[in-house]
Amino acid sequence: MQKLSFLLLAFILLVFIFLPLFTAIESGLSSTNGYYGEIY
Repeated sequence: MQKLSFLLLAFILLVFIFLPLFTAIESGLSSTNGYYGEIY
């Protein structure tokens, strides 16, 4: 049970790390301005 909660915490942490990264990459690819077109 302890391991399961640890895996859940690690998964949530990975989601919080990779979700902004993925959205930044996707918005950069979809925009015509280049990689970080949404920021500038």
